[in-house]
Amino acid sequence: MFIYLVLSELLFVPINGTNFKSVKCTKKMEQSCQSAIIKSLAEKYQISMRYVRYCLNDERKPSFADNLKTDYQQIIQRVMFVIHEETDSRK
Repeated sequence: MFIYLVLSELLFVPINGTNFKSVKCTKKMEQSCQSAIIKSLAEKYQISMRYVRYCLNDERKPSFADNLKTDYQQIIQRVMFVIHEETDSRK
């Protein structure tokens, strides 16, 4: 359910008022993707988005930092897989 919330926030929102326009991955898209993932992780662990970023950058070392990093990497991999799958199916 957690990954579904992230993916629904990223992929199932209409772009420019239409459904699923062909979009290339840009820096801005990657940043918004990362922001949505960080927001979801913050909600899951009940901490602030800033603290999630600190943990991901090894600036803070709470007991759950390794779990947080693992979750982040798994979500990034799944999101990238879905994005590539969507772009490949449109060709």
